[in-house]
Amino acid sequence: MCSDALDNSPKLNELPGELILEILQHLTVVRGYLALPEEEAARKAENAQRIAALHGLSLACRRLNYIATPYLYESITNLGQSTNWTNVDSLLNTIKKKPAFLNFIRYIETDGDEFDAALGSELETKLEGLRRIDYDAYNYDTCIEERTRHIMFPCIVVVSTLISLARNLESLAIDRRFREDLQPFEKTLEFLALDTLDSSWLVELEEDIPTIGSLREFTNLKHVEVSGMVLWSDDDGTVKHPRLSSILPSALETLIVNVEWEDDVEEALADLAKDCAVHFPDLKKVDCSWRPAPMFVGRDLITEFEKAGVSLKLDIASTTEEEEKRIEAEMIQMEQDIEYMDERAEAIEEEIRRFDEEVTQMEEVAHAQETSSGKY
Repeated sequence: MCSDALDNSPKLNELPGELILEILQHLTVVRGYLALPEEEAARKAENAQRIAALHGLSLACRRLNYIATPYLYESITNLGQSTNWTNVDSLLNTIKKKPAFLNFIRYIETDGDEFDAALGSELETKLEGLRRIDYDAYNYDTCIEERTRHIMFPCIVVVSTLISLARNLESLAIDRRFREDLQPFEKTLEFLALDTLDSSWLVELEEDIPTIGSLREFTNLKHVEVSGMVLWSDDDGTVKHPRLSSILPSALETLIVNVEWEDDVEEALADLAKDCAVHFPDLKKVDCSWRPAPMFVGRDLITEFEKAGVSLKLDIASTTEEEEKRIEAEMIQMEQDIEYMDERAEAIEEEIRRFDEEVTQMEEVAHAQETSSGKY
């Protein structure tokens, strides 16, 4: 009886198109690299299963092939692995035979700096639908001196490739474990500048951005210039930030932090002023003038640093009138930011609407083919 029930159950290719599309939505790859190795391994394993399932569906029959193929080519992963080039060859051959498949591509993921070599001039064309490329540098091997390669070389390769490959690319995510890359230079590095001001905007809002961690082991590091995201995480305030004296090098002479002014910044600078004498005997200058600071708070902080023998540079108003103008300008900027976010939300809604229309068109075409050709 159980066998009869199974025999009478509908086959996958007999299901309504909208139900098949709903199933395929759960087989799209999990995008973006994860910082923790075990989580990244789990993500790749899950993606491998999803891609295998999509590939199997595309081979089942003509109807499923028509519906599943756009999902199969929507995300291209595992390009440029030096130990396995078969996936690259297969992709090139498929695109040569069916160039229309380029329109399906929305996301590219590559594990190595062989990205250029893997794709080359044969893919130097417009990927009209491409929306995102992720480059995994979390696990990029530490720079070896005899290779004489800059630790940021892969980033340059990727960017140059994107210019020729995807003129309509909307976002680029380049992930690095900067702290691990710098580890070989803990005893010799004297100057460090890390600017993440632009790249942080490319991260999803719900995604946590890890800090660089402690720099205390860099015993010869005298000059540090970083954006606030390098030192402080972007959490919602539930986690207390470590004191700067616990993460900055003891040999520090100058510190430049480019960050939007917030209460956390005020607290961090106040603590730093108290800790200077004990933890940073050579500290001479702190610059946090990238964005304006409140006038009265700024004056108090400058005074506290002067007591410790350190010059603090802030962008503060010199008069009450200037301060009022600054506050008014901030309010206007906030209104503009809110307006921009509303516009972006509308654009996302429009993109979702277009996608729904594409799905409907696919269903209609699949239904028409099924009606004219019968069951496969």
